Amino acid sequence: MEISAQTLNDYILKGKNFQLIDIRENYEFEAYNIGGINIPMDEVMTNLHLLDFKKLIVFCCTEGLKSKALINILKRKIENATMYSLKGGIMNYFEEFEI
Repeated sequence: MEISAQTLNDYILKGKNFQLIDIRENYEFEAYNIGGINIPMDEVMTNLHLLDFKKLIVFCCTEGLKSKALINILKRKIENATMYSLKGGIMNYFEEFEI
């Protein structure tokens, strides 16, 4: 259910076919991000058409709590989807890779 910053970085560097969804607010995404698509958490359910559930999906937020909660909600609605939350969120990713 969670993916480490190191594993996500490996996916990015190796060009793994996955979808990265940043669920922070637009202004937060614009200030700093690690790529992907920005869909604020309160807009995800109305924008499910933007998610490719045939691919692995990694959700990220500031500290990993909201993305983890979102996955719990989505798992009830979408079966057989592979979804992960970035452990520790964007903050952990930036700390680990000193970005």
